[in-house]
Order: sequence, then structure tokens, then C-alpha cells
Amino acid sequence: GLLDRSATRLFTHLLARRGIGTRIVSAEDASPDNIQYLDTRGIEVVCISYIDADNYRNARFLVLRLRRKFPDAIPVAAFWNFPPDDSRYLDAVEQTECNLVVTSLGEGVEQIASIARSGATPGATRSISRPR
Repeated sequence: GLLDRSATRLFTHLLARRGIGTRIVSAEDASPDNIQYLDTRGIEVVCISYIDADNYRNARFLVLRLRRKFPDAIPVAAFWNFPPDDSRYLDAVEQTECNLVVTSLGEGVEQIASIARSGATPGATRSISRPR
């Protein structure tokens, strides 16, 4: 939705300020019918971005498609509106099977910058960050 797109634009702007190249791909572009047309060259991290809690359920299927399309990329889930007491949300986060889950813009920028600096591989340790 509109909030998801706005959060994504802000996040990519912050990454660009750190010198990290980004490309925004819409949910439609990553749909089962269209994902085949995405360019895979130079992609090291694939980050899904959600602020609308109603969309968390869709994240798992999107990550599965992206893993198949970008097998060498590290999947990161950015859930900006983290409801820490909602077990349905926690279940959805676990089901994404992402290497990394972030819950704030600053944390997301730092984690992706760290991946970029280290040249981490897709087999990197999976960690889920909980709000402090």
C-alpha cells in the first residue's frame, strides 16, 4: 500500500546516503507473473519492506519467490510497525525465513551497511532483531 511504498522510499534514501545502491521493485513487479523479468545482476541483498500489519502474511510468499529469483542474495525483512505482543505477527516473521529481520530504519541501514562492508554470504547466520 501507500504506507509501504513511502517507508521503502525513505529507507532507500537513507541507504543511498551511506553509498549503498538500491532499486525499488513493486509488489506487482515481484508477482508470480512478473518476477521473471527482474534483472538479477549485482543484487547482494533483497529487502522486503512492510509497514502495514495486514501485509505480513504475504511476506512469506514474496520471500520464497525472491529466494528463487535471487539465490545468491541475502534476504532481509523490514517490518516497520512491529507489534511485539501479537503472536500472529511473530509467527509471520518466523515464516519468512529471512536471514535478518529489522524493525527500525536506523537498524535496517546499519545491518545492510554491515552486510555490504563484510561481503557476507547467503549462508550468514539468521538473526531476528526484537525491539529494545
